[in-house]
Amino acid sequence: MIGRNHNALWEEIHRLQSDAVDESLQNLARARRMFELWLSPPAVRVGLTPKEVIFQENKVKLYSYRGGTPVKPIPVLIVYALINRLYILDLYPGRSFIEYLVNEGLQVYAVDWGVPGDEDRSTPFDYFVEGYLDKMVKRVIESAGVDQITLFGYCIGGTLASIYAALHPERVRNLVLLTTPIDFSKGGYLKTAVHRDHFPVDALVDTYGNIPPWFVEAGFKILNPMGDVVKWRNFWKHLTDDDFLKNFLAIEKWLNDNVPFPGEAYRKFIKELYQENRLIKGTLEMNGRRVDLRRITANHLSVAGQEDQIVPPDSAIAIKKMISSKDNEAIVLPGGHVGVIIGGRALKSAWPRMASWMLERSQPDP
Repeated sequence: MIGRNHNALWEEIHRLQSDAVDESLQNLARARRMFELWLSPPAVRVGLTPKEVIFQENKVKLYSYRGGTPVKPIPVLIVYALINRLYILDLYPGRSFIEYLVNEGLQVYAVDWGVPGDEDRSTPFDYFVEGYLDKMVKRVIESAGVDQITLFGYCIGGTLASIYAALHPERVRNLVLLTTPIDFSKGGYLKTAVHRDHFPVDALVDTYGNIPPWFVEAGFKILNPMGDVVKWRNFWKHLTDDDFLKNFLAIEKWLNDNVPFPGEAYRKFIKELYQENRLIKGTLEMNGRRVDLRRITANHLSVAGQEDQIVPPDSAIAIKKMISSKDNEAIVLPGGHVGVIIGGRALKSAWPRMASWMLERSQPDP
């Protein structure tokens, strides 16, 4: 009995020591890879889907993406947020939502807001809808030779798209909104953080002009204070996985490539949307015209992220009850604000679901 216990003990010690040696060797390989990355950081190329600029005003560009012959005539205009870069939707081949849509046979266009300078601090929020976006919608209609388009809005871009669809319903056949804030009273922590009682938006805009990227980024990081810890732990764990590194470094590039928020546009966005919730109340105005969400008649799909802390699902899907669309759907998919569109699960769930929805509703008029 003692001998058997003695042998079992040393077998267990040997197994544990072997595991420790294996882990040490893996850590050495990770450390070597880390050193290589530090000495020679790999070039991260993003936004590679072929495209051309077909309209430009100031720093704002309208891209037309080139692929095979589109099989559907109704074009898709992607309206991205004002605070990040568009290429999160076009990271690299095989990890590009835009590439996926093009390959599915859709005509894809996208708005690139560019990088605002100090000279853009006075550009009003209204001009992003009734100026820039209106001109680009008309340019897409002209380019595609159609009367209506699909508007696809992501985050704040979806808010702009919703406002536009309410003001110009005759130009929008389909409205797709991805993690889009609509009911700002359900905006979670961000709604609390910018409450008028303790967020001096006027002083902030008057001091800085355009809102610095670091300020906006800090607000998002507060939502998930352990996010960086988890991120870098995963980075260390997968350092020797080339596919993981390619994706990680591309997303890191995007996360650290934020742009300023034009000051006057930010002032109205915070005051009239986050603080006063005017969009859902029907009291928001654009150039003197009231924005009534009930005027939206386009086929509608809203997609929210189940773990989204920036735009909680209740804020995003609230639009379903506010519009007059007969074809009207809102869904909640796994993922956070970014993960829902670029995470590993997105390629098998969100991408095909949104693409098929748009394809089915992009037939020519009978």
